[in-house]
Amino acid sequence: LVVNYHCTPHKFNSNLEYQIKFFKKFYTNTSNNKLLDINKLNHKSKKPFLIITFDDGLRSNYDNALPILKKYGFSGWFFICPKFINNSSLTTLNKHSIFPKQIYGDNRYCMNKSELLTLLNSNYVGSHTFSHFRFNPQDSVHKINNEIVDSKVSLEKELNFKINSFAWVGGEEDHYTDKANKIISKNYSIVFTTLVKSIYSKVNHKNIPRTNIENTFSKEMFLFQISGILDLVYIFKRKRVSRILNK
Repeated sequence: LVVNYHCTPHKFNSNLEYQIKFFKKFYTNTSNNKLLDINKLNHKSKKPFLIITFDDGLRSNYDNALPILKKYGFSGWFFICPKFINNSSLTTLNKHSIFPKQIYGDNRYCMNKSELLTLLNSNYVGSHTFSHFRFNPQDSVHKINNEIVDSKVSLEKELNFKINSFAWVGGEEDHYTDKANKIISKNYSIVFTTLVKSIYSKVNHKNIPRTNIENTFSKEMFLFQISGILDLVYIFKRKRVSRILNK
């Protein structure tokens, strides 16, 4: 199972701890190497693998989610937009369709370089485009390269860390474009979508579906989201998008 979160406001920390504690009981942590080798893996554990991802690089993930992950022995996969590392005011983020749910008096809403470097001690950092960009069929190659290639280069330079994973922005079907997919596939070895499905052996590493969860969810909503019912709801959308991503 691969899940993704966005903002993790502190007022819902008890919900998040319930969710991570649940995962600890029924799943086992997945490292970067385990995911890359999953097609060869002789998995003898009784618990299935779990990957916990966070989109947008929000400061609330560092302040609230990271301590809970550490408490229960999970690694987080944090997908960052480098444009916001040094410029993450609420106004700036809202212009790029990012809407934090926790207020910070100093008006800094994304993780800074120091916090990202701390993450790398036991977690993973990937690209979420340069500026939280949803791709469209009419995008120029220059714009696509800026969002995909420049994002990778910028993060690697800033963090001195090899970036090999990418998460698409938005789950809307129209934003999974062939032009963007070709450039993403050339530059990243692991690519995540939000197409809702558990993954198995022989997974395509350039098309790994995730299930969206938020710490604002009630226990009932959380359990529904991971129940597998949504796998069926998304089946036709997943097939249509996969025709593009599996080329």
